[in-house]
Amino acid sequence: MEPTTAAYGRLLGRLTDADRFPEIPAVLRSGILSAADGPDDDFRFGLDRILDGVATLVTTREAD
Repeated sequence: MEPTTAAYGRLLGRLTDADRFPEIPAVLRSGILSAADGPDDDFRFGLDRILDGVATLVTTREAD
């Protein structure tokens, strides 16, 4: 089974206009989206971002 990110990278390459978004082909060539991720990596990444936002909100409100 291929990594979800690899399938996403191929789809991104087909659907984007390299002239309009010239950075995308460079990202795809780097291989970053071909790396195998663990099954929970995307979930953990998203959860970490949400919790970072909650921590920032709490810190900001405490400062007021």
